[in-house]
Amino acid sequence: MTVLIQTWVEQLKHHLPEKVYLHEVNYDDSIPVRVLEGIVRDNGSERSQDALYELELDWCTWDAEQYYINEALDDMARALRITKAELIAHLEAEEDDWRDELRYEVQERNASTPIADLARYTDDVVLRLEMYSNYDCINSAYCEGKVVDLNESYLADVLRVLRINPKDYADVLDVLDQGYECRDVTNVYRGRPLLSALDVYKEHQELSSGPALLTFVFKMAVDELLKFKGLIQIPAGAKVGFFSSAVGAGSIWEAELSQAFTVDLANQPPTYSEPTFGLFIDDSDCKHSGYSIEETYGMSRNWLSVNGSIYPDTEHAA
Repeated sequence: MTVLIQTWVEQLKHHLPEKVYLHEVNYDDSIPVRVLEGIVRDNGSERSQDALYELELDWCTWDAEQYYINEALDDMARALRITKAELIAHLEAEEDDWRDELRYEVQERNASTPIADLARYTDDVVLRLEMYSNYDCINSAYCEGKVVDLNESYLADVLRVLRINPKDYADVLDVLDQGYECRDVTNVYRGRPLLSALDVYKEHQELSSGPALLTFVFKMAVDELLKFKGLIQIPAGAKVGFFSSAVGAGSIWEAELSQAFTVDLANQPPTYSEPTFGLFIDDSDCKHSGYSIEETYGMSRNWLSVNGSIYPDTEHAA
């Protein structure tokens, strides 16, 4: 008969709780916006994940490791009816690195979730998705002699992204703005538009700064943002307008998306041969965000009523 004899260290592990908690997060703590900005800017890359890991280490209560080890030593010493010093002597005689092995065991049993807890305590973030084009900005649509180019201009790309038939926009101009003339419209988009031609016209006409970009604004829960790998869904009901983060000016923000659509920021064309997008946290504390919409208009985030969502990978895309 084979008798299995456990080492002193293995016996000591049995006196550890099945679950330990090495991190302590308070309800008034949150994830710093600089960390969230890194996730957005890097499409959830390994570098941004490293920043999350460093943040997790910041919240680790290292004294807790020693607390659990001391409790296990006391418990085992009582069970064997020896002193704690005698137990440690047995452990030292058996192997020099028993403390490291036990510390590793404690870490393996760690059930605390500091990042998830911090995300739960962090307010929803406001995200701003900007559309870029080979045609600079919305001003490029207007040529000399009050001619509007709906074929090769930033406005043409706006209509393309929003799936608006340029002929419909030309009809709006013809009815509401008879001083303008549209060049022959050659491009036609099929399917349900994300916004009406009239909404685009109103946002454009009320624009307070010429060099502005088509912009979508919506909220997102932080625990959702932490999944970001480049693929994001802009929700139906998201605000749509024109905005310049460089000068802090834009349109009236009365238009809303009629349906959701998905953008893959990790797989965009290398050039502006077709529209591309940039995602930002709309917060003036962000290094790369420029002027925020909240700061520019003096609005709270309560003006946004819908949240976007994240697809961790392309297999889950709609």
